[in-house]
Amino acid sequence: MAGTAGPSTTTIVGREPELSRLSSLLVTTADDAPRAVLVEGDAGVGKTVLVEAAIRAAARSHPLVTLHAPCLPLDAISIPYLPLRTALGDGAAAGVDAPPPPDLDDAAAPVRLDAWLDGLDHAGPVVLFVDDLQWADSSTLDVLLYLVGAPRRAARRIVATVRSGEDPHGQRVRRWLADVRRMPGCTELRLGLLDRVATATQLAALLGAPPHESLVEDVYARSHGNPYFTRLLADGLAPDARHLPDAYSEDLRDAVVAAWYRLGPGDRAVAEGLAVVGAPAQPDALARVCGVPVDAVRAGLAEGVSAGLLASGAHGAAWFRHPLSAEVLERSLDDSRRHLLHGRCAALAAEAVAGGHRAGGDDVRDVVSLADHAYRAGDAAGAYAAALRAADVAGAGGGAAEQQRLLARALDLHPQQESPAESRRDLLERSRTAAKDAGLFDAELAAVDALLGAVDPVAEPLSVARLLVRRVHLEYSTGRDFMNVAVVREAVRLSEAQPRSGAHALALAELVHSGTWHGVEGLEPLAPRAIEIARAAGDDESLTYALTAAAMLAVFAADATAGIAYGGEAVEVAARVRNWWAYVHAVAWRLNAVEVGSSRTYAEGLRRYRERMVALGAPHTYSAVMSADEADSWLAVGDWRRAVDRLRDALAADPGPLADVKARIVAARLAALQGRPEEAAAHLARADERFAELGDFVAFQFDTVRAEVHLAGGDAERAYDAALRGLTREGPVPTMSEWLVPLALRALADLADAARTGRPGSRDAVARRGEAFEARFPRVVRDVGPSTPLGEAQVTALEALVAAEAARVRGADDGARWVVAAETSAAGELAWEEAYACRRGAEAFLAAGSRAPGVRLLRRGLAAAEALGAVPVSDALRDLAVRARVPLDEPAAAGEVDVPAGPVAGLTAREREVLALVAAGRTYAEIADALTISEKTVSTHVSHLLAKTGARNRVELSGLARRRP
Repeated sequence: MAGTAGPSTTTIVGREPELSRLSSLLVTTADDAPRAVLVEGDAGVGKTVLVEAAIRAAARSHPLVTLHAPCLPLDAISIPYLPLRTALGDGAAAGVDAPPPPDLDDAAAPVRLDAWLDGLDHAGPVVLFVDDLQWADSSTLDVLLYLVGAPRRAARRIVATVRSGEDPHGQRVRRWLADVRRMPGCTELRLGLLDRVATATQLAALLGAPPHESLVEDVYARSHGNPYFTRLLADGLAPDARHLPDAYSEDLRDAVVAAWYRLGPGDRAVAEGLAVVGAPAQPDALARVCGVPVDAVRAGLAEGVSAGLLASGAHGAAWFRHPLSAEVLERSLDDSRRHLLHGRCAALAAEAVAGGHRAGGDDVRDVVSLADHAYRAGDAAGAYAAALRAADVAGAGGGAAEQQRLLARALDLHPQQESPAESRRDLLERSRTAAKDAGLFDAELAAVDALLGAVDPVAEPLSVARLLVRRVHLEYSTGRDFMNVAVVREAVRLSEAQPRSGAHALALAELVHSGTWHGVEGLEPLAPRAIEIARAAGDDESLTYALTAAAMLAVFAADATAGIAYGGEAVEVAARVRNWWAYVHAVAWRLNAVEVGSSRTYAEGLRRYRERMVALGAPHTYSAVMSADEADSWLAVGDWRRAVDRLRDALAADPGPLADVKARIVAARLAALQGRPEEAAAHLARADERFAELGDFVAFQFDTVRAEVHLAGGDAERAYDAALRGLTREGPVPTMSEWLVPLALRALADLADAARTGRPGSRDAVARRGEAFEARFPRVVRDVGPSTPLGEAQVTALEALVAAEAARVRGADDGARWVVAAETSAAGELAWEEAYACRRGAEAFLAAGSRAPGVRLLRRGLAAAEALGAVPVSDALRDLAVRARVPLDEPAAAGEVDVPAGPVAGLTAREREVLALVAAGRTYAEIADALTISEKTVSTHVSHLLAKTGARNRVELSGLARRRP
């Protein structure tokens, strides 16, 4: 996740490819380089900000001469050449050696300006930046056309921004654009809207902290990724805001409907009617809504298109260029006019529904439109009936989220109906099912709670038992409670009324699930009993939970064979019945039986199961959970770019509370490891807010990541407290428990280092704390699960880190211990820990005067840290290099690195030399210099090494070279 540097209003996000391309175009001097670059997009998408950023980026490597020619929206007056006159003033003030600016008052103006620009070329490439071309006067357009078509000027660029579809002066700008686009020297960049993830990144920059996902959802639903509207929506919000306020600011309203103000009264009324319709409308339908002749509507739509407010569509239809304009206009109407217009829209929708003119039955758009307009018109009876009908149609079409929205409205309207045919419980059941199918945890939980208040446990014990179990799931998924054993026991008690029922099997299975997390003993016989009951009852939904419970018990008992068998069957049953909550948990325990979570094997397994789930049509809230978990595994092994990709996938739409928290924990860890402590703390704070009561959430790695975040922020005392909390909590150990002892000792070692210059005896006090801690926790605390070779290798690496950190606490830092930690971390695929161990080892060796091993570790650690983006480690090593006078640009000799024969058998002598230098962290150029060969030859040798070893990149190749057989 991207870091933030405090509030900003001009942050470039989501435009990296366009920024790179444009900045490159500005300084290219090849014969085929473009003369003109058109940057086109809707108002507010960031055209001007992009061009300004590209100019700054290009100017860092080339001495640009930039002339700014802003066009102004002048209506009553027209000043010939106004933008160009402004640009000439910029040139005169730029301090470059050039003739005085030319006169632009006659027909020779284009020629004189062309010659004057030639006079600036000696000072560097000339960039004439014409901003908001749609407002340019005719004289300026003529001169620009001449400049684009003039004889070749390799070092000159004309960059113009222009709003899509906006031409306030008839067809003038469109004709100019058509002429320029036909010229060979013109290229275009079209800026679209930002996606949800980029919008969240922009919000983080604006607010100075990662935003709540609920706020991202609100803002993105309204801004649709328009950066300018996002900025206006965020203006004045607190960093911890969860939702947008009900009322929009005056600045936002004015900006969104600025073009509407330029229309005449009749044309404004047409735009208001279109806003109430809420979708592209044909002129004849819009005429009935507005109550005016169709010719007046056509004229009003044409004016709206010309003003840039509207965009024309097929068959004369039109819609707003930005949907937020429609919302702002609709909200600005008084209640009586709003109800009137919505009533007319409802009448039109009713006619379309009654006509039945669409194939395949009721059209979803017409039925939903009828329901929405009747509701907004204040027609409670009509809105209730239409909502129920629309919910049926939406559900039949697979629109579970839309169905749930409509059923929730019907529930709100139900008390206002005189004699509704539907019972409230009926509606709650339907609403709950729709929410479940859509993955809407909060909505489903509300329905479940309402049903528990409406169903008699004495009369319907099995129904209540199932509802109680589901509430436990949903409270876990929304951060309200962690697998409440007492509630599940009540479900078991109620379902005992029919001990051979699927409901009883479900309750027993979830008693195993919840009880195991809380350390309840004696649950082992319940899982096979639940499986047997569920099979006999033919209840596949209960069966998948029972199988998952059995897999969980097997993992806790370190029985990999049973865990794989039970977990694999649980996944298949869950997929068959499309129970995604069960699927996600079955996958987790199936993979937990195979390999540790901090592995490529685990990440690849999650990828396969996630892709299958998506193909089966699972809601995003469930696939987002698996994406966040996958990101966690990729991050653990150092593949941070894939972790970021998975985080983007998780947050591409509203992830729901569970995935939101999982993603934030991963993002917090990534930010901490890469040296963005404030961002890391903000992500963790958001996770804390979402899952308010964290004491029992041992399935998440809160304690470990909290310790890492505090260490990144320089607060070793709080880091120690966080690690100690994870080590001393009751029940099963938390996820990533193996990291807690090393992190606690690292915190104590940092405190000991800080105490070196403190008051007398303070270091001894820390050493005593270290001794007490080691006596209490002499070894790494293992997480549950079967033993695997990689898992054992990781425990070995973490034990080596414990030994090295403990020595640092005692003031006996030993480089040899850190070498062991680095080597075992490489063997355990723990890339972050390897880079950190190299840093500490280099410090220890160089402090002790052991230069050769210190230099080797320094260079190795620096190469690893820079590949990881681990800024704290790379900065520390670069600082150490300066202090120890280690030249980082001095190639290491091939003989300085020992390449064992075992892992890399079959290499030629030259390949072994290249491999040794790769392991030493040397660049291609440095390797070429050291071996007196070309860089191309080095590249060929590295390609052969990758093919022979199976490594995927230089980082893996380097780790393989250092690994002992």
